[in-house]
Amino acid sequence: MPATRKTSSESQAAVPGSGVVTFPRKARVPLGQALPETAGGATPFFSDHGGPVIASVRLILVFWGTAWNTSSAVPSVGQVTDAAVNILTGPYMSSLHQYRQVGSGYLQASLVVAEPVGSSPATPPASFSNGDISALLGNLLAAGLMPGPASDSNLLYMVMLPPGASQPGLLGEHTYFDYNGTNLHFGWVANGGSLASVTWVFSHELVESVTDPEGSAITGTGCNQGGWCEIGDVCTGNTTAINGVTVQRYWSQADQACVVPTDAIVKTDKDNKDHKDKDKDAKDHKEAKDTKDHKVEHKEIKDGALERLPPSPAPAAGLQRIAQLSAALAQEVAALSGPEVAGQSFIQPAERPAVGEQALQEPYAPSRLY
Repeated sequence: MPATRKTSSESQAAVPGSGVVTFPRKARVPLGQALPETAGGATPFFSDHGGPVIASVRLILVFWGTAWNTSSAVPSVGQVTDAAVNILTGPYMSSLHQYRQVGSGYLQASLVVAEPVGSSPATPPASFSNGDISALLGNLLAAGLMPGPASDSNLLYMVMLPPGASQPGLLGEHTYFDYNGTNLHFGWVANGGSLASVTWVFSHELVESVTDPEGSAITGTGCNQGGWCEIGDVCTGNTTAINGVTVQRYWSQADQACVVPTDAIVKTDKDNKDHKDKDKDAKDHKEAKDTKDHKVEHKEIKDGALERLPPSPAPAAGLQRIAQLSAALAQEVAALSGPEVAGQSFIQPAERPAVGEQALQEPYAPSRLY
């Protein structure tokens, strides 16, 4: 059930409006075989190789086949759609944030194909090819039944197949092809006859599609098959439930394990924030200590400078100088008290500033402010 693998062989298909296109193929894994988490006991290692990712996925679900249009469909279109929305908008995808800020998304559209569309039949062949899937998507686009990849680089088309339709040995796959000059990213999911089997495969293909839609972004080592080694491949069969929906764990390089974000071992954004806050507190404490030490050092230098100042004049000489200034001031006051200024004040009473309650009653004067 690993996602598409680019091998030496490529499949071709005639897609309406796009001519003959090619898309990478994958190595085969026997149906129902759960791969070990690692190949040969090696610890997986994943890194970013710079190719495109789907940062905020806009999912288009295409239910292909008349069986989906019956009340006896297991699971039903409604159940699969609700589960997909739960996976897209719930916590499941939050640990993907470590991979170039890939995050959650939403359901853009959901449609059932129960009648022929262009060259595509109402029901897929029992043994279909990727060419059949790409032709269906091209016919739907040509008919104007869904938006094209050029309208939004975050679009992902996922075809949900009815019971009985499969490729030899495969549960699901994701790949891409050129549609009128824009790469169209798509995948398909086989119907194992239960909601849990469908959501397990869907979640696997979803996380790989958004982190590595073309085999050139988030890839790594530790897989036991050739071709693209993606974050779902090393965790195939490792499932759990989130909000009642069965999903598969995926590799978290940050946690060095197959995880879903609700697992206890997962390093959350809050953990990272707390760690950063602790670092900041430690830095602030150190800066405060450094500032205090600087002030103490400055004081010591200042005190040292004071100690090196020349000694102050003798107290007797200082008192003598004060006495001289006082005598001179007394002579000036006596001169002002002569007959020419006798009985006069230095300021007229009307010019005296108001004080007490009178000052409080005066209007505010901005000119008094400087």
